[in-house]
Amino acid sequence: MTMPFLAIYLQQDFHASALMIGLAVGIPQLTATFGGFFGGFLGPMLGGLLLTHAASALYFVMACVSLLSLVCYLRALRHTTRFSN
Repeated sequence: MTMPFLAIYLQQDFHASALMIGLAVGIPQLTATFGGFFGGFLGPMLGGLLLTHAASALYFVMACVSLLSLVCYLRALRHTTRFSN
């Protein structure tokens, strides 16, 4: 629901390029597609509970990586002329 607004926000407030907006909006959808495919294949083989725990751990790690990249990006923005003190 918020993905179309994310593209507008990134373009207007952060002046992100079309490539960066496309990556920010498209990569989660692409990984969800492949994750669903492989999860459906591996579910019966590994068992639902093990697969759920593995997916939860992977989701947590990816959320931490996303948060770290956002912090690094915002720190880099501070050094631009628009956001400097």
